[in-house]
Amino acid sequence: MFSTKTQIQDYTVSLSVSHKNLLLELATGLGKTLSAIRIIEKVGGKWIIVIAETNHELNWIDEFKKHNKEHLLENVKFSCYQSLHKVIGNYNYCYDECHHLMSDKRLSYLHDISAWQLNKHNIFLSATMTWKQKNNIKNILPDLFEFKVSISKAIELGLLPKPSVYLIPVELDNIKKNLTFHFSKTKSVACTQEGYYKFITNKVNYYKQRFFELGEERYKLAWLKAGNDRKKFLSECKTSAAIELLQKLINKRTICFAGSIKQAEEVSYGVLKDIGTYSVVHSKKSKKIRETLIKDFNEEKIHHLYAVGMLKEGMNLNNIETGVILQLDNVERYFSQCHGRVLRSITPEQYILFVENSQDEVYLNTALEGFNMDYVATINLDEL
Repeated sequence: MFSTKTQIQDYTVSLSVSHKNLLLELATGLGKTLSAIRIIEKVGGKWIIVIAETNHELNWIDEFKKHNKEHLLENVKFSCYQSLHKVIGNYNYCYDECHHLMSDKRLSYLHDISAWQLNKHNIFLSATMTWKQKNNIKNILPDLFEFKVSISKAIELGLLPKPSVYLIPVELDNIKKNLTFHFSKTKSVACTQEGYYKFITNKVNYYKQRFFELGEERYKLAWLKAGNDRKKFLSECKTSAAIELLQKLINKRTICFAGSIKQAEEVSYGVLKDIGTYSVVHSKKSKKIRETLIKDFNEEKIHHLYAVGMLKEGMNLNNIETGVILQLDNVERYFSQCHGRVLRSITPEQYILFVENSQDEVYLNTALEGFNMDYVATINLDEL
């Protein structure tokens, strides 16, 4: 078995000799990018590296330079997934964070690429993939070979440090009727957090049942929207607890994954005032500002980042000691990516806030499925 990350990377290179279509499902921190660069060097030829966001290109270029492989960039071109149709041809391809390939349109582009290719390679990179996602690729490339090292396996092998994962329960308020739930444009009711949650859950269940009974797309869309509204509500219910938690972690280099831009700004201001709101990273900030923020964090000019829908993947972030997740979802990959951010620390700490007796507990069970629970403890905020 493997005792070093280098051995894993050596093995991936050896796999590329006998397998032209290769899925590397490696936990964050094991060196997926370096493995791909070494395969690119071994195979040679022209390569297209497909990335999720344009700013991920800088991360790749930095990796090429860091490992003295800059000369390989002469035969490398970068393209975002949304522009994949523009780079279809007889090239070798590396699909970074390949779960972004899963729409019907993008999979059709992969099919077109495979038709063009003659004796070429495809490398697919991800921290975690579902069975369905793997099958989508195998339907196009039946000879796809999979190599996987999960977070739990990497920790077991000593390749990643043993983390401390703390689950922090939050109760919904059942006293203050300071919320308004709208049943329709004309009908509403004042309610507590607990009451609001019950109303919105009833709405989710109603549309879900109607969709299963009638199969009409409008009910499916209404069901999904109500589910997202419920998740956003649960996230907002944790804002004050998040501020309290992050104030306790003020002296640690921390990345906090918030449920919305509004929540990230409220939490960051509650912890660090104006310095905190400067540290919020989301898609509405310009690419230049986001790059400056990441540079400031990596150069330790700032020590907290508050991310919304970003920084889970594709970017190098240095010396993160603590991660905070304010809202999980029903996809295991979200936790794996967020948690992977702190596993480069010597003694990584991960905090997850969840609302007791709610859909949050379903999200929590999904996130921790297959994870070694010896590293997990449930604590209250006043225990920190």
